[in-house]
Amino acid sequence: MRELASRAASRVKAVAAEKITPPNSAYQFEVSWRFSGDNARRTSLLKAISPSALPQIFKNSLTVPILLDIIKCAATFFVEEMDLAVNYLENLTRVPRFDTLIVFLSSLDNASMHASVLNSLRFSKAYS
Repeated sequence: MRELASRAASRVKAVAAEKITPPNSAYQFEVSWRFSGDNARRTSLLKAISPSALPQIFKNSLTVPILLDIIKCAATFFVEEMDLAVNYLENLTRVPRFDTLIVFLSSLDNASMHASVLNSLRFSKAYS
């Protein structure tokens, strides 16, 4: 168990040490997001972007899969930084397509989004 924890800690440190260039467009973000593959790299990519830049980056190009991935990432990996997670989520609501995407979410996607946020809140309360 200790060995597993040690490897995980090493992986997080290695990912954190990588220089990540913040994307300027939704296309750049999506390519970087898909290329990053694992949660540690996705968290680092998201943290490289100022929350207030999200509306400018995504403009009218935000898609449901990327929206849900960002919400899951923020809800899962920013438990220790809840203010930052809330800032990302608030700025996602300022993306022009956000309202339309939310209205047309499938019931499964809607449930997944709610579950991610609620689980994160429960975890946060349990450890605060």
